[in-house]
Amino acid sequence: TLTLNGGGGPLSLAVLGGRQLHSGDEYIISLVAPDDVKKVAVAIATIDETWFRDRYDAIDPNDYGYPKSQEDFGYTWEYFQSLPPFFKRAGDAGRYVIFTVDQ
Repeated sequence: TLTLNGGGGPLSLAVLGGRQLHSGDEYIISLVAPDDVKKVAVAIATIDETWFRDRYDAIDPNDYGYPKSQEDFGYTWEYFQSLPPFFKRAGDAGRYVIFTVDQ
């Protein structure tokens, strides 16, 4: 699910996870600490399109907030593919990751 409390483990930190730096409805700011960035990098490195598709298909359309479609999946998968190398570079450099969303 697309929630701030999307489960446990490093995968839950990849999008929206981590320490919340803002409380309110205007936007989301999440901070992932360097040690956790390294864990996320390892966890997402092996995610392939089949695994991703299975999880996308399992999303409840009523909870998603956007129409699910092949086009939406393609867009989501395409943008996800930039995350593994991003987290790897950040982890190797000992960096924090900040994730922001404007609602």
